[in-house]
Parts: sequence; C-alpha cells; structure tokens
Amino acid sequence: MDPSQVRPYAPETVNDVSYKEMRAFRTPVIETHLTTFYVLLVLILMHLIGVVTTEVRKGGAIISAMFTGRKILSVKPDTGPTKPPLK
Repeated sequence: MDPSQVRPYAPETVNDVSYKEMRAFRTPVIETHLTTFYVLLVLILMHLIGVVTTEVRKGGAIISAMFTGRKILSVKPDTGPTKPPLK
C-alpha cells in the first residue's frame, strides 16, 4: 500500500466493535485522571494558602527564603543549653 493513500480515521478503516470497546475502557480512566487532577490542584492551592497565611501571621520570611536562600530572623535563635568544653 502506498503511504500517501493512508487516511487516519477514515470510516472504512474503523472497526466499530473495537472502537466501542476502546471507548468503554477509556472512559473510567479519563474520569479518574480528571478527578485526580482536580484533587491535586485543590491540595496545591490549600498548601499555598497555608504558607501565605503562616507568613502573614507569624512572619519568618518563609517565602522569600525559598527564593534567596537566606532567612531574616527578628530574634536570635536559641541554640539550646551549651555544654562545658571537654578537658
């Protein structure tokens, strides 16, 4: 067969039974994919809202530290109890 004669999706080359079976198999997969996409989108938005809310309420420069690699602290961090040097 000459490749120039090939017509994708030509009605005479489609097997109706196979096409219907493929669509029946594909429908739940597409629905699951879309549902997972929207759930993931909501979780990402909730995460971003939580980060911004924490940034506004408590400060701490979380977001700016992600971009610059430096965190500006308003209070010197507590390093905990210090041990006496070993002799």
